[in-house]
Amino acid sequence: MMNDRYRALPDEDHRFTLGTTRGSVADFFAPTADNAAILRERQHGLATTPERYAGLLPVGEPVADEFCRLAKDWITDGADLDPNRSSLERLRDVSSRLEPDIVLIRADDHHRLITVGGCVCFPSKWSLPEKLGLTVAEVHDAVPGMNAVLRERVDRLLHSLKPGDGWIRSNWSSEASPDRNQHPLQPTPQFTSPLEPNAVWLRREHQLLFRLPETGGIVFGIRLELTSLAEIKSDPELTRRWARSLRTMPDALLDYKRLLGVRDELLALLSGD
Repeated sequence: MMNDRYRALPDEDHRFTLGTTRGSVADFFAPTADNAAILRERQHGLATTPERYAGLLPVGEPVADEFCRLAKDWITDGADLDPNRSSLERLRDVSSRLEPDIVLIRADDHHRLITVGGCVCFPSKWSLPEKLGLTVAEVHDAVPGMNAVLRERVDRLLHSLKPGDGWIRSNWSSEASPDRNQHPLQPTPQFTSPLEPNAVWLRREHQLLFRLPETGGIVFGIRLELTSLAEIKSDPELTRRWARSLRTMPDALLDYKRLLGVRDELLALLSGD
């Protein structure tokens, strides 16, 4: 999954697309070379301000419990989960020992897909607890133009997921620092003009979707890949694709990504001007 360097930046003008491919759930949750650093940061956030990064609705407790039972196979420290702790506490415990963030989704009695829980320690300017109880479409309302193009396709995909199948997609944003945690309450640098080359990072989210077999809940996993501008420019193909996406992206979406005011400067940096 992580070997597809260009997944988040297809060789085409910008457009909203699902861009899903099959992938291994176990491989997605497997530890990487950065495991120790990632887990230290996750554990710090969950120990100091857990209410900022994790949440669970009562209707989501069976989904969280099933995910935790499944995730024990991916945890390398061998520690058992305390059965006397609450579903939310067990979810935080599991999430502190896995690299990806997770969001839990469940269909309600009207077949609407509802955000019922999760643990997101490395958000990109959003807060998981604030999304609880919202439908998937309502969560996506924040992204200009996305629902108009993808709402029906996203619903069809999520409703059609079968247990055991993993589906992977990627998207991109950019930040003024390599900080994984870009929570709205976390002080982080913002892009300013003139744009400094060493303060530009491409932030790619590699996302996994799969259905749990017992509850029918859906797990949405998120892994980050952060790449400096210097490394991007060492790969002409990646540089070209990122520039093409920037040139063809609508202003409303660039504004949402906090790039509208610096797009021309970023394009100049990518072209070497």
